[in-house]
Amino acid sequence: MLASTGGFLREGNATILTGIEDDQVDRVLQVIGKTCHRREQLMTPIPPVVEPVDSYVTYPVKVEVGGAIVFVLHVERMERI
Repeated sequence: MLASTGGFLREGNATILTGIEDDQVDRVLQVIGKTCHRREQLMTPIPPVVEPVDSYVTYPVKVEVGGAIVFVLHVERMERI
């Protein structure tokens, strides 16, 4: 598990890298789907450091947060050391 930060909202995320056998992919995707839900949340974005502040939105906006993005990649070789 790696700590990461999103760009627009600068919110913390969890980046998980896992290695599984081909026959486990569907089951793991089911678990992720049951665990990671999207939802709407009111957020006040953090002002950008390099852009003019006068064009910055200072009131809360409704954004969609949560969920998961999953990449399924075939690994030709993996070694446990």
